[in-house]
Amino acid sequence: MSDDTLDSAQDTLDLRRALKGTDLWPAVEAAQFARVVVHDEPANDDETRALGDFVEAFSAAAESWEGTPIASRSAFLEILGGHVKTLEGLGLFVHWGCIERILSVPGHDPAPGTLAIVSVDRVRVSTVTVALPEELDVSGEGFGGDE
Repeated sequence: MSDDTLDSAQDTLDLRRALKGTDLWPAVEAAQFARVVVHDEPANDDETRALGDFVEAFSAAAESWEGTPIASRSAFLEILGGHVKTLEGLGLFVHWGCIERILSVPGHDPAPGTLAIVSVDRVRVSTVTVALPEELDVSGEGFGGDE
């Protein structure tokens, strides 16, 4: 699990740049429960395909993680690492973070949960700071997609 903390006065979270698939391990763990994937607008078909492939692989890893033996999880991370490199070759960079938030799921009372946030952008820095609301409305629609 990530040691990222929320600065309640500013309501921000620092997202770390993923250089390889293993960097995304905590995000995949958290993404089993809730995730938001955002990205810059693709500039061309190659970027569209690479973004789609990354999001699909990230979602598949998160959805299969719990049922996959620990020794076999490295295969997911290797695949994600390949997507990270492909995106970097196109000038897109993966940043991630995890945070505890109050999650509102339709039909249930709001409850605390860990949220994985993944951003694919053109910012080639080690950390990106994002602002977050204190409570998030969570629905199954769009999870793992371009939210």
